[in-house]
Amino acid sequence: QMLEYLQVQTLAAVRDPNQVIRHTAGSVITTFVQKVGVTSCGKTLDALAGLLGDANPDIVEGSFSALNKICEDGVMVLSNYWDAPPADAQPFVSWCTDRLLPSVLQYASPQAHVHARRNAIECLNHFALNYMFEDQKYPTFLPYAQKYVEVLGVLANDEDVTVLKDVCKGFVDRKSTRLNSS
Repeated sequence: QMLEYLQVQTLAAVRDPNQVIRHTAGSVITTFVQKVGVTSCGKTLDALAGLLGDANPDIVEGSFSALNKICEDGVMVLSNYWDAPPADAQPFVSWCTDRLLPSVLQYASPQAHVHARRNAIECLNHFALNYMFEDQKYPTFLPYAQKYVEVLGVLANDEDVTVLKDVCKGFVDRKSTRLNSS
């Protein structure tokens, strides 16, 4: 009950007008996910993904901030245990491929608000730069490889410097991956 109460309160804080409070709430939610797992935080994670569609750019930014932290940590766990992933990795993989990545891809487009584009490409890079889209270890990520490349192509014409920086990271990594595998 305590965990559920805390998740509800931190989810409310993700919507706060103050960016510091939103980002702190994202860090707290990330800690919950690390400590108790994706399954126990499923409602909160789904709510965060749902907030990506909010009309208020601050709420979208707060949600993306939390999701980026969760993805960074989750992908790091998957990378660190590449040969023998922990048994609790599958809920994270399933949630990402079923719920998160389809939502994030919608915001990696020129029509999305600049905060959404910045955060969407950053989130996608967590997966791509750690080779989640290219290895057979997690085959449910493979369909996102082509979509990621398409996003890089579309956002290569973006006017925002932060978006372009993350697009460049993706292009450079994809090129170095191909050179190393040749």
